Order: sequence, then C-alpha cells, then structure tokens
Amino acid sequence: MSLTVAIEIPQEVLHAARMTPEEVKRELAVLLFQQGKLSFGKAREMAGMTVWTFQQLLGSRGIRSIMRWQTMKKIWPPSKRSDAYEDCAQRLAR
Repeated sequence: MSLTVAIEIPQEVLHAARMTPEEVKRELAVLLFQQGKLSFGKAREMAGMTVWTFQQLLGSRGIRSIMRWQTMKKIWPPSKRSDAYEDCAQRLAR
C-alpha cells in the first residue's frame, strides 16, 4: 500500500511564486532528482510526467539524466518511436 504525505503551502506563497500546487510538486521532484535524492523513475512519478516529458524537462534545464540509450530502447518499442524519441536518444548518446 502506498503512503502519501500532504505538505501545506500557504496560498500566499503559491501566489507570490505564481505557481500551482502541481508545479511546486514538479519542481520539488526535479530538485530532488538533481540532488541525487530521487531516481529518475521516482522523480518522474512524483512530477506526474511521462518518461519522455520528464526527460525533456530535465534537458531543457541542462540537467543530465542517467537514462541511457539502452534504457530508452527498452522503454519505447520500435513501433512507438518518433522523431522526438530519436532526437532525445541522440542527445543522450553524447
């Protein structure tokens, strides 16, 4: 059974930051991943994003992921691959 914990964030803080609760959760996931406290998979789950969108988000911020080409090939079967997949794969292979 999965346990969840609620964190109270004053509405004024969300307003000042111009963020929704979902955006705060996503930012926390990115930060914890960047600090090595969460794996890619757990951070992605926390952010509520697909593998591709979370990888894209990290890449847009210059955060290198440990996900490698071999992992991507397992996640996306050939029938589901697209130009975006190939672009991401090429960047990870560097």
